[in-house]
Amino acid sequence: MCILTVVSGTFTASHRLQLVEFLQKIDTSNLEKVYAAATSLHTVGALVPKEFCSVAKSVEANKIENIFFATQIAAASGDCKINLDGAEKVVKEALSSETEAIALHHAVKGAQALKISFNNDDVVAKFEAIAEGDYSPRAAGYILDAVSTLSLSASARETFLDLAEAVAAQVETGSNTAKFDGGIVSTAIVLQAIYKMAQLSNTPPEFSKDIVRGFVNYLILGRDSRNAADVAFVLIGLNTLAKNPHQRPIVISKALSRTSAESPEYSVFASDAVGNPVEGIKVNIREIRSSSSKKVISDLAMKSEQKDGTRFTVAVNDLRQSVDTFRVNVVASADGYISTSYEQGLSLTTSATVTNMKVSVLDGSSVLQSQTPQYPKTFSATLKLDDSNKLSVEFSVNGLGKKNISPAQVILRLSHKQTQSDVEFPVAYENDHHLLEVVFTDQAKNTFNFLSGDYELELIVGDTTIHPSIVWKIGTISLQLTSDASQTEPSRYERKPEIQHMFREPDRSPPVTLSLFFSGLALLPLLFLVVSWISVGANLYNFPWADLNSFLFHGIFGAILLLYATFWLQLNIFDCFFYLFPMAIGLVWTGRNLLRNLATQFSSNIATSVDAEQQLLVVIELLEAAILVKRIDRTWLSRNSFMISDVEIFYIDVEMVAMKLYPANMSSVQHEQKVRGCVLGALLADAATTPLHWIYDVNALKTTLNEANALDAPEFFPTPKVPFYKTTTGKLSPYGGEYVALLGALSKQPSDTFDATAIEMEFASFFATWDGYKNHSIKTFESNFKEGLRHPKTACEKDNQANGMVKAPLISAVYGSSSSFESSAKNALILTQSFPTAVEYGWASSVIINKVLVGANIPDAIASLVSDETVSDTIHADVKDVLDNQEKDIASLGKAWGISCSYPGAFKLALAIALQSNTYKEVVRKNIVVGGDNCSRGMFLGGLFGAAYPEQVPKEWCEKVIAFDQFEHHINQLCPEA
Repeated sequence: MCILTVVSGTFTASHRLQLVEFLQKIDTSNLEKVYAAATSLHTVGALVPKEFCSVAKSVEANKIENIFFATQIAAASGDCKINLDGAEKVVKEALSSETEAIALHHAVKGAQALKISFNNDDVVAKFEAIAEGDYSPRAAGYILDAVSTLSLSASARETFLDLAEAVAAQVETGSNTAKFDGGIVSTAIVLQAIYKMAQLSNTPPEFSKDIVRGFVNYLILGRDSRNAADVAFVLIGLNTLAKNPHQRPIVISKALSRTSAESPEYSVFASDAVGNPVEGIKVNIREIRSSSSKKVISDLAMKSEQKDGTRFTVAVNDLRQSVDTFRVNVVASADGYISTSYEQGLSLTTSATVTNMKVSVLDGSSVLQSQTPQYPKTFSATLKLDDSNKLSVEFSVNGLGKKNISPAQVILRLSHKQTQSDVEFPVAYENDHHLLEVVFTDQAKNTFNFLSGDYELELIVGDTTIHPSIVWKIGTISLQLTSDASQTEPSRYERKPEIQHMFREPDRSPPVTLSLFFSGLALLPLLFLVVSWISVGANLYNFPWADLNSFLFHGIFGAILLLYATFWLQLNIFDCFFYLFPMAIGLVWTGRNLLRNLATQFSSNIATSVDAEQQLLVVIELLEAAILVKRIDRTWLSRNSFMISDVEIFYIDVEMVAMKLYPANMSSVQHEQKVRGCVLGALLADAATTPLHWIYDVNALKTTLNEANALDAPEFFPTPKVPFYKTTTGKLSPYGGEYVALLGALSKQPSDTFDATAIEMEFASFFATWDGYKNHSIKTFESNFKEGLRHPKTACEKDNQANGMVKAPLISAVYGSSSSFESSAKNALILTQSFPTAVEYGWASSVIINKVLVGANIPDAIASLVSDETVSDTIHADVKDVLDNQEKDIASLGKAWGISCSYPGAFKLALAIALQSNTYKEVVRKNIVVGGDNCSRGMFLGGLFGAAYPEQVPKEWCEKVIAFDQFEHHINQLCPEA
């Protein structure tokens, strides 16, 4: 029995009805969309509006497509008689002269609808000729759809069956999806045609269970489209998969993702591809596992609870009183259908209440006023405070069994009634209760900005295990804050007091004998140097006598040494600088010219020398110097077959060595600029994207941007729209928090290799005080670290999100030049994620950025990954897929690959966006508008383009990042500004 796992989307009878209602209300001004809607509604057995018939009756029969659309609308509408004057002439001309597949298909269908006779064999021959040439999948679909209604000879039948097989082989697969080139409409047309041919031959198409699963997932993803043609063909394609006799998948859709711990139950929808009930279907829970992967339930049958037979429910009493998150694996099967397996998270929640609430006004340790409201009531009296008082709020949160619990989110919000401005404080949990004390002396300026007035106290309690969340309006306080003039910063333009210098009496000088003794000690190194020169046979053999710059340089250098001695004997510092400044200019100028001439002469000597031994010694010096500054490593030497021996002399390609040492003629300063641009670019991209993070309704996102006239510049959107956590414009996303945590750790632990012990300690320390949202891998890291586990066991073993792409800019900047690049990078990645796929794509992202850091352009860096032996075959295939689709619209690629935080979609979509962008701002803006998990992609793209174009990283964005000076301090430590 085949098992089909549908994991990407859901589709139930209610979804079908929503699409039907949408199609019934479309604008009838577009004939093609009316045709698509009418055909789709007829296909699923829905009512076709009478207005559609009126549209068909008003069509002018001057084009073959108009005739086709009108006749198909009339056929779908039922009792709809149309009179198309002149249609017969147009149809016959098309049948005799048309050589294009779609137009010929329309002519055949129009002739059949209008009962116009035509030569069957001639038309079949035309289709055979077209099938032998070049055709798109959509054109092939129209060919097969037309010939399935014609009389075919044995040879013609074989031709078109071969065509169906060839088209089926052109399926494009993505992350859990399958489709044909051309999108939803083409996919539905081709599926319908292939299954019609399969019915003629009574042989199922050669689609694997994964391909069928991919078609279902891809079409389901299109259900949220607002394009009438897409919506119509979603229903047509799903109906084809539901009604064909060969490969009918069962679709399982989630009915709920959480349930009460007091009386837990689990429900799913199980239906055919269009949400209809499946006769004789059996739905069972295969197993339920807890968050610790312990199996708690297995083999539990589910029963239908609705008349339509698509919703199945079962009580899971074994989970009663268990507040946890579980993974539920469900399997559905029926005779004549492909069985389906589905896995979903299920959270068991409990209601919560607040007890022992006490709100007090303190003066030191003395209680001036207090209120003890009972949840959910509000205290009536207004508490009055000034900036000398403290506000104390103390309470407990009771959950299952009235036990004290510590929810993940407990916040006290103070809302100013007049201005509606909010101030929020996280409430700490200790000793079985929650306690918050607000000291207004400290908070008056920075937090409240001296804003006095009435504030409403509101308690917010939330957790994945609490339902519903608590939002309690506790009462009102009246706050009087005084702006202290002494706290105002003085003007920089005020007159400053005169500085009076006081010099102490000079110390008594030491005896002359002692001074001479120490002078002699200071001269001993010079004596040692002269003796060493003599012992090694120092000479002036290679002195550039013919270059005037050499005499000027050494002469000026000697003059500076003489000036230095004179300074100690009789000059003051100002007189010394007066003579030193022109000397320094001359020294720099002549030294530069001398070095340039020596370099030119050196290159000429290497190119023309016939002394292989001398050439080898020169190159060895270059290579050893390069190894010291980490421009290349010995692994590279080995990979390029360089052999250095004291006995034998081998030929070495000096040009290859030079290219490796200085790729694209890049200087060390340029490389430093690229590294800084990479690190800073990733950080700024995250802050710019965060206000519009995790918005998966792309149409709603674009509407928001259009209304704000910000579609062309969506960065730092002034009103954050993040649906999953609260933030402020200028703050970092959860990924940004992980990035700056690693940035701070690396800035304190500069090393060529990953120091796991030191870095994980810094990491844990950072997140202990981090007040932002924490993603799953960070929570797992903290939990494991607190339990005493250490790297690599602190990592989350099942997280496949794009956190590795986020770390890639830092990893490449710090370890990219090291011989231990790969091992250090992977150790950094498994700090929080050890899932193999997450490490694999994180490493690939680091490799791409590092190629750009050493001189490659972005397209070349991406393309080179196809043959890079350090990454897996999976990465090779994904990058090749990106390169093959790089000209396609980003929005369509987002639909195909997904816009979520999971691999490989996040990785592939980021590369596609990079290939379609030319500047730093363009790539950040384009990525924001794509939506979904744009922060993880944005940090990778920001680092990539920051490395390629460090001069484009906008300095003005730095001012918009909250606490940027703290981050800049770490950046300066890690990669100082060149």
